[in-house]
Amino acid sequence: MMDHDSDKLPFAGCSVLVVDDDRLSRASLIRNLQKDSREMGYKVKEAEGGTQALDLFNAESFDLVLTDLLMPDIDGIELLKQIKAVSPKTEVVIITGYGTLSSAIDAMHYGAYDYILKPWSEGELRLRVRKGLEKRILEEKIRESEERYRDLYNNAPDMYLTMDQGGIIKEGNIVLRQTLEYNESDLIGQPFWDFLNIESRQPAKEAIDGLGNGSDRVEGLDLKLRKRSGEEIDTIMNANLIRSPNHDTFLVRTILRDITERNALEKAVRDQKELMDTIISNMTDGLLLVDKDYKIQFMNHSLIQMFGDHTGEDCYKAFSSLEKPCDFCPVEMILKNRKPGRTFITRTIQDRTLEISASVLRRKNEDARVIEVIRDITERKRLEEHLKESENKRIKELKERYRFGNIIGKSHKMQEIYELIQVVAQGTSTVLLQGESGTGKELIARAVHYNSPRHDKPFIEVTCSALSENLLESELFGHVRGSFTGAIRDKVGRFELANGGTIFLDEVGEISQATQVKLLRVLQEHTFERVGGERTIHVDVRIVAATNKDLRKAVEEKEFRDDLYYRLNVVPIYMPPLRERREDIPILVGHFIEKFNEKMGKHITGVSPDVMDLFMEYNWPGNIRELENAIEHGFVRAQTDIIQSINLPRDIREQQPVYFNPDRQDYERKFHLIQVLERYNWHLGHAADSLGINRSTLWRRMKKYKIKK
Repeated sequence: MMDHDSDKLPFAGCSVLVVDDDRLSRASLIRNLQKDSREMGYKVKEAEGGTQALDLFNAESFDLVLTDLLMPDIDGIELLKQIKAVSPKTEVVIITGYGTLSSAIDAMHYGAYDYILKPWSEGELRLRVRKGLEKRILEEKIRESEERYRDLYNNAPDMYLTMDQGGIIKEGNIVLRQTLEYNESDLIGQPFWDFLNIESRQPAKEAIDGLGNGSDRVEGLDLKLRKRSGEEIDTIMNANLIRSPNHDTFLVRTILRDITERNALEKAVRDQKELMDTIISNMTDGLLLVDKDYKIQFMNHSLIQMFGDHTGEDCYKAFSSLEKPCDFCPVEMILKNRKPGRTFITRTIQDRTLEISASVLRRKNEDARVIEVIRDITERKRLEEHLKESENKRIKELKERYRFGNIIGKSHKMQEIYELIQVVAQGTSTVLLQGESGTGKELIARAVHYNSPRHDKPFIEVTCSALSENLLESELFGHVRGSFTGAIRDKVGRFELANGGTIFLDEVGEISQATQVKLLRVLQEHTFERVGGERTIHVDVRIVAATNKDLRKAVEEKEFRDDLYYRLNVVPIYMPPLRERREDIPILVGHFIEKFNEKMGKHITGVSPDVMDLFMEYNWPGNIRELENAIEHGFVRAQTDIIQSINLPRDIREQQPVYFNPDRQDYERKFHLIQVLERYNWHLGHAADSLGINRSTLWRRMKKYKIKK
């Protein structure tokens, strides 16, 4: 049975689309949202994947889309892009797992409203959907309000125009164009005097020239306008000065009233009084009329709904329960202090944040009164503060997350890296991070950014090996519409997005020769053009690059440009593999146990001695990432508060025994140094660069381990 009060629910008329290729996950989402929809009034539909979702969008519109990030046909980010292309107003919430959190955060750059981490809770799911629908409804109300006021401006009964201090017309409303019988292009950029008859030009110039010299307003100046046809009409001009912030330039906002048809307009106003009363009473904003003694003479329906009917009372008593006028009272500022023009203030009254626009209302043979348009912006202000607080919190969390203290390691090599980061972070030099996969190069890149003066600017990451040559070029530099098949709109590249901040080029050794040339230009000149574009774009971006390849060898084999290599290798940092910093394994294990305890809600206290022995003996080809995965594997399988060897992955449990001792560690370090030296034909400078240390440090290590050519 249909609920006749359903149209009174908060989100009546709204629709939500759930997109997930997993049937069970989708059913769970639908089930929980349908419970909420009965209470809130929105409708819920579902799609088995991105393709079906787009088909539904061709048939109907949706206010919010809740989509999984990883889907086989069209993933969540691509679906987001296509939805925003056809329906920019639709809000999109991404559902993602912890492992793809960075992709979900990247989706925010493409217009996603929010993301939800798996496993989600029923309360969190409903909250995010409600907040998304609230934002959608609020933006629609703001858009309608702006359109309404633009319509009022364009269709006002008077002619409105704005001119600069030289009299050049900058803007004019529809009434002005219709009255003068000119198109907009015929008016904009032309001197105002050209549309006056000869007798009116000099008085008008003197009045405008006099603004700012003792008076900021012109009132009641009689002028004759000349139409395109040559007909002249009588008008009265009122104008007020709008100053620039530094008071060196100004604009003149002008109202021209055609008094030739004054009598006809006054009659039309009388005939339409009932209609106008209805319009005013149904305005979404409050309308207040106050006389010079602060008495309320009129309140429209919206204002009465906000505060109750206080017609005939003193405004300061009715709204603020005061015995005298409020500080910064619009009535006092406009009438008693003779402040010209329209006054805008924001004030909190009865726990409501109000935006008040006030101006003088004058009628012949009557005292001046003040008319106030009052807009309740409580919810908008709350949302703005919430967004600001969330952004500040996000930046703070990022800085905390990537501070030096969270790069785990007490080994000598890591201490050298800490010292280097402290110096490098304060500059703008290009940084090249080298080392095997899984050694934490991305963590170092973020630490450099978030501890630098650019910490509050964008940090943009690009994995170069994940894209083809054409896609990588478009991703880095952007493209213009029509530059290639599928380029249906202009795209801003990652370098533009990172302007003022840092761009992290991961796996930079995989880029093609053609892209290397363009990247070299950005490094040298800080300029580029979008794919298919002609406009040169200048950016201020710090580049941090990373690779697990031997770029020196790639240069020798002509696979990588030597000039680009030297541009990237200004500040080299070598990330040692985990097997070269085994003394860090125990504290890394402790760090990951703390992390997964918080994530999984468990209380694992540590690992057994034999597990630690296995960790110290294992060669760790996957480095820190493999260690983290091993700990997570142990968390999943552990039945007690201690991770046992049986809980570890088979590769680690069944490894060939390698007995760790200090002598073996010294042997491995010596062997690694000899390998690097032989790779570079015993050239100490090149070997030191590859290791991320200076030449004197390399010489001391060779002396310590008695290495000679």
